[in-house]
Amino acid sequence: MEKEINKEGKGKKIAMNILKLVLSVLAIYLITKKVDFKEVVVHFKQMNYGYAMLAVFSFFISKVISASRLNAYYRSQKINLDEASNTKLYFNSMFYNLFIPLVGGEAYKVMWMRKHYNANYKSLIWSALLDRGSGLVALIILTLVYFNLYDNGFTWSVFTWVLIPVVLLGSFLVHFLFFKSYKPAFKLTSFLSILVQILQVVTIFFLTKAIGLDDMITEYIFIFLVSSFAYILPFLGARELAFVYGADYLQLDNEVSLTLSLLFYLVIAFNSLLGAVFFFIPIQKQT
Repeated sequence: MEKEINKEGKGKKIAMNILKLVLSVLAIYLITKKVDFKEVVVHFKQMNYGYAMLAVFSFFISKVISASRLNAYYRSQKINLDEASNTKLYFNSMFYNLFIPLVGGEAYKVMWMRKHYNANYKSLIWSALLDRGSGLVALIILTLVYFNLYDNGFTWSVFTWVLIPVVLLGSFLVHFLFFKSYKPAFKLTSFLSILVQILQVVTIFFLTKAIGLDDMITEYIFIFLVSSFAYILPFLGARELAFVYGADYLQLDNEVSLTLSLLFYLVIAFNSLLGAVFFFIPIQKQT
């Protein structure tokens, strides 16, 4: 019986990986139909590396704050992980997620916490899920703000401001009604989530300057925020596809959009590589 369950689990995993591969190939194909890659290469060649490094640094700070946000949820569950170890663990999990996806950063993080802190499995999982939920709430809020900042042509768009307190209230009620033990972390994590999203907007702003973009920056930032929702889809090219098609809808430059999306991916990769240090030098529990 156990063997049959294991076989079924492996079968589902193989099927899921095949589906991801098919979706990735489809996404890349659709992008190639929309974009002139020669122009994308030109944008890369003309890039200002000073602004690009500012983008890398801005994203790095956003991830340090993200690590602190997750640790706030840990502390609400009496898991007293010091900030230095927590930040190292966070960047190490980023490295696993991007470069060793078969293991996965979350799985590694849970194993490490279980080993060194004997942390409750459910507490770790719910902390991670609430952390992501908090980031999603902040992303929705900033997307609504930027939706109203650019000339979108919708006379009713002003009413979307009302959605911001509604989204915040919804997040609070989730904590208050269903995750009461995590409620002490709500205010801090909400603030940190907004800060993280602002820094990621700053990152994409620096990238627009890196490729010499002087106009329509607000529109490109809005498309970046919208495309970020596609990041939850588990296949390569999802964000890039959303970025390109969103830009096409707003009549922006498809090549610029893809360039920005690829640069942002490289910024993520560069920061994720920092976690490789702790792949070779294991993180030790602080005493």
